[in-house]
Amino acid sequence: MNKDHPVVIDNRYLLATLHYQGRHSNFYNAVDIQQEQKQILIQIITDSLCICKLFKRLEQLIDCRDKSNDHHNRMSRFIPIPRIYKMGTIIVQDITYHYIAWQKSGPSLKLCFKLMKYKFSLKTIMLVALKMITNLQQIHNLNILHRNLRLSCIMTTNHSNLLLTNFDEHIEFLNKEGKISNKAKIIHIKTNKFSSIGQHLQQIPSPRDDLESLGYLLLYLLSQGKLPNKCQTKDQNIRDKFYMEFKRQFLPEKELKQYPEPFLQFFQNVFKLGFKEIPNYEILKQPFIQYLGRQEQDYNFDWSEVFKSLIEQTATSEISLRDKTGTFESLMMINNKNEPCKVNSSAPTSPTTQQHMNKPKKPSRFTLAPILERNESQMTCLNNCDSNAASPRFNHKIQNLKFDNLQQDSSSGEISPIDEPTVDQLPTFEYHQHDTM
Repeated sequence: MNKDHPVVIDNRYLLATLHYQGRHSNFYNAVDIQQEQKQILIQIITDSLCICKLFKRLEQLIDCRDKSNDHHNRMSRFIPIPRIYKMGTIIVQDITYHYIAWQKSGPSLKLCFKLMKYKFSLKTIMLVALKMITNLQQIHNLNILHRNLRLSCIMTTNHSNLLLTNFDEHIEFLNKEGKISNKAKIIHIKTNKFSSIGQHLQQIPSPRDDLESLGYLLLYLLSQGKLPNKCQTKDQNIRDKFYMEFKRQFLPEKELKQYPEPFLQFFQNVFKLGFKEIPNYEILKQPFIQYLGRQEQDYNFDWSEVFKSLIEQTATSEISLRDKTGTFESLMMINNKNEPCKVNSSAPTSPTTQQHMNKPKKPSRFTLAPILERNESQMTCLNNCDSNAASPRFNHKIQNLKFDNLQQDSSSGEISPIDEPTVDQLPTFEYHQHDTM
C-alpha cells in the first residue's frame, strides 16, 4: 500500500486521523463518503479478542425478539451503545482484521467532568446513576457483564442519554440454564480505580461487580475526583494495591454520611446482593427517582447548555460546507480518470525507504500512522476527536485506495442515518431471573 494515497475502506469510509490506540483495537476518525460526509469512527480490532463475536451473538438474539427491518439498528434499540453502521473484515498481508463502523458520539463523561471543573451538581450525578443503572440492566438482561466501567467508557448524546462503549473486557455470566454459574471461567483483567473488590481478588464475575463499580464511579463524582483518597503514584501495581485496600476497608455509612441518602441506599442494596442473585434494578433506581421528584428539577445534565451552542455551530458549518463543495464520489471519479490508482501490496506499517526495508522488522502493533500522515494533509484535522466536529474540507486531488482485499460481512446491513438512539425512550426487556441466553 502506498502512503501517498488516502485509505478508503469498502469504497465508503475514508480514514482521517488516529482517534485512540488501545490494547485490543485502534479507533480512527473517518468520513462516510456516501452519506454527505457523515463523520464516524472506524474500529479496527488488532488481536484475537474480537468483540464482533459479541455483537454477532446479540444480533441473533435480538432477531428473535424484534422482527423490524433495521438490522444493526435493532441492537441500539435494546443495548445502550452507539449505532453500528457496518461490520466487516479487511485483509492486510494475509492477516485478517475485523472492523466496525460506529456512530460518532460523545463527548465522554470524563471530558464533561473536566469541562465542568470536576464538579457536577447532585441532580446530574443522580441522573447519571439512574441512566447507568438502566444501561447495566439492559446489558445484563443480554447475559453481558461490562467489567470495565470508567468515565471514558460512558458517552453522552444530544438527547441527554448515556451510552456504553469499550466492551473489550466483557464476559457472559449465565450458564445454559440461565443461572449464574459458580464454575464460570475466570479471566484476569486490568483493574482500575472503579473495579469491584471481586475483580481485584479475581473472583467469579457476577452482575454485582458492574453495580459496585458504578457505585465507586458515583462516589468519584461526588468527591470531585478524589474517591475519597487519591493515589498519587503512577505505578500500576501500587495503584492496584492502594485501591484494593481502600475497597477492603470501605464502609458506605462512613464515606457517604455527608451525601444524600440515595447514594448510601444504593451501596447498601448492592452489598446485600448474593453471588448468584439477579439484582432488582427497580429497587436500586427508586431512591434516586424519589429524591429527584421531591426536588422538582428538570432532567438535563449540567453540560447540556454548554454544548448546545457548540452543536448549533457545528450544524451551521456542515450546511455551509455542503453548499460549497461537490460530492466526494464525483471528486474520486474525476481524479481516477486523470491518474489511475496504484495499489501497493505492502502493509500499512511497512517502512517507506529501502534502507528501512532492509532492516530486520521488529514486532509492533498494527497501525495506519504512515498512511494517515498523508490523509491528514488532504483533510482538515479534527480538533476535538472526543466530540462531534464539523465535516472536514476535502482536497480535490484525493485518490481512491483500498486494502489488499476487503470482505464485507455477509450479515451486515444498512440503516438510515438519523440521530443517536434514544435508548431510554424505547422498550427494554422485562425483568426475569432465568432468561436462557
